[in-house]
Amino acid sequence: MRQGKKLLPDEVKKIIVLLKYVDMDLKTIALRFGCSHSQVAAINKKFNIRQYGKNRSQWSVSASC
Repeated sequence: MRQGKKLLPDEVKKIIVLLKYVDMDLKTIALRFGCSHSQVAAINKKFNIRQYGKNRSQWSVSASC
């Protein structure tokens, strides 16, 4: 895991695509890119991609994406 290291711009773009179009949870995406799940969560929050309700295992993609 690359904790504390900055993700490359191409990696961020790929994470955004996965968050928008693929049914993978944050931990799985993080494992794929070798980063922490909190980095993936921060990208999700910054770009307002997935909206989580009370249940973290279910989400909807934001209409603005």
